[in-house]
Amino acid sequence: MKAVECRRFSAGEEPPWELLLLADPSGEMVRRYLGRSELFGCFSGKACIAVAAVVPLGEGVCELKNLAVAPPWQRRGIGRLLLGYVCDCCAENFRAMEVGTGNSSIGNQHFYRSMGFRRFHTDRGFFLRNYPEPIEEDGIPCTDLVKFRKALARELRTVRAD
Repeated sequence: MKAVECRRFSAGEEPPWELLLLADPSGEMVRRYLGRSELFGCFSGKACIAVAAVVPLGEGVCELKNLAVAPPWQRRGIGRLLLGYVCDCCAENFRAMEVGTGNSSIGNQHFYRSMGFRRFHTDRGFFLRNYPEPIEEDGIPCTDLVKFRKALARELRTVRAD
């Protein structure tokens, strides 16, 4: 596998829309938070293979609004590598990170738990109120937003992306 580098996007650098829309199918919703987000990416050469968007919530808390890995790179540790990098970077300015995912996103929920996030809230009907088209994953209607939180602390990470 080629070397993979995680880094922050620089000001004016074009966001990878195709990746952002993998994690959030609503371009309108992505546009709402993108302007106040800090973007992070994993790159193989010049190609962005994964992206994460983080917004400050206040009181030392930030929220991971988007995390997506290009399909050919999925299930190879890239999401874990990027999220570890993002958590380390955010620990410089925030004490906690929150993330929300759909009730139907069982794999995502497992992933966030494996990364040290703990479930703390469910916003019932969130996707019904905020998305014009119904969302379904693996035959399960996505209706509720399941929120997770993690305390942030800078740590030395050794995550291998296969």
